[in-house]
Amino acid sequence: MVGNGSILEYNNTSPQVNMDIQGHRFTLDLFHLPLSGVDIVLGVQWLKSLGPVTTDYDSLTMSYIHLRQTIHLFVMYPSTYPLPQPNVSTFK
Repeated sequence: MVGNGSILEYNNTSPQVNMDIQGHRFTLDLFHLPLSGVDIVLGVQWLKSLGPVTTDYDSLTMSYIHLRQTIHLFVMYPSTYPLPQPNVSTFK
């Protein structure tokens, strides 16, 4: 289910895909969804696999501990790229 309540159907999966994100290796199960505008969405199942995660929404970073080392991930986007703003009329 996505943010607007719609359910997306998928027919294909790619299990145990190795992916490097900002110099860190992850093994993910990928579900092929009909999305546009993004290459990949890292969902709750992936976040759960990390254990406790600290998220800073001001700096758009997240941190967690892996093998006694703190891992920091951060949003990479051009500083001139506007972040999406929520449509206030949808929050009633």
